[in-house]
Amino acid sequence: MAKRRKIRPRCYAEVFFLNCLFYLQSVRSTFDFTNQKQSAVLAVIDERVTLLTDEHSTDVPRDAGLLQVAEACRNHKTDKQIGTTLANTEPADLQRALQHFSMWFSDLEVIHSPRLAQLTVQKLHTQIHQDALACLAKTYRLICEEVKKPANRYEAASTFLGSERPFGQVHLLRQIFGLEDKEGEEDEEESEEDDKAEDDADEEEESGSDEEDEEDE
Repeated sequence: MAKRRKIRPRCYAEVFFLNCLFYLQSVRSTFDFTNQKQSAVLAVIDERVTLLTDEHSTDVPRDAGLLQVAEACRNHKTDKQIGTTLANTEPADLQRALQHFSMWFSDLEVIHSPRLAQLTVQKLHTQIHQDALACLAKTYRLICEEVKKPANRYEAASTFLGSERPFGQVHLLRQIFGLEDKEGEEDEEESEEDDKAEDDADEEEESGSDEEDEEDE
């Protein structure tokens, strides 16, 4: 724990700062004349929570051993083959990353973050860590998709991914992280947005048709 604090002092500083803000807010909440100041503190808290979430969502994939591979996948040019032209994506490098990721599953950080455990508002621990795990699941999905692309020429891609937990199974990973319900909600929201966009397009088309009919008359 002490070693990780030295590596990422900023993360623990953010936790400390948030705890100070929570304490300040709890003291002010007992006095009505501080309402305006309370709103200002809440705005700062929201900003700091977003910052901590972003940092944690980067730290978790890094701890899991997938960050460098994922960054190479995201940043590669479409005319290059991932496994042969980019650093950190050679089969041996990818195998080491997958092995590291598999070992990471045995760590308690999968379900509990020591960095966030010191937050006085524990519901934020769950919220921020779940967001980071969702980011990690997306990172793993990206790597699986790139490995399976024929253009990247990984031999026996499914067997390659299946050699280490979670065996190339993104849905299994999300179940382990407890993200299945959240994923369903996101899919439902996307579906609703698509339906709304289709309805708007239909309305615009009907409106345009009515205008044309009026012009003809």
